[in-house]
Amino acid sequence: MGKFVLMGAGGNVGGAAADFACEIAKPEDQLVFATSSLDKIPADKVARWRSKGIEVLSASYDDRESMKKAFEGADAVATISTWLIGDRRRNQIKNALEVAKEMGVKRFCYTSGA
Repeated sequence: MGKFVLMGAGGNVGGAAADFACEIAKPEDQLVFATSSLDKIPADKVARWRSKGIEVLSASYDDRESMKKAFEGADAVATISTWLIGDRRRNQIKNALEVAKEMGVKRFCYTSGA
């Protein structure tokens, strides 16, 4: 598949999605799990992911530069929205879409619990 980025890996849905991605990833896949704060993820979980060769980093929907770093070279980006509602959430996803386009990401998936 190539390089796959999952935004929101520090949340409930994102953590489950990250664990599932670990299960289905092929050896040649490069996975990047991003969260707005690494403190949200238990250290043993981060260590387990990293032991599988997964890059775990901090990237925020409100920080375009952090997303550029995460999205660099990505073939696909999956986003899981934050708990925010209204304009703030829309602006966060707009940021992610714009950065993905700028970085040449070919596939973009948006997921929301709202």
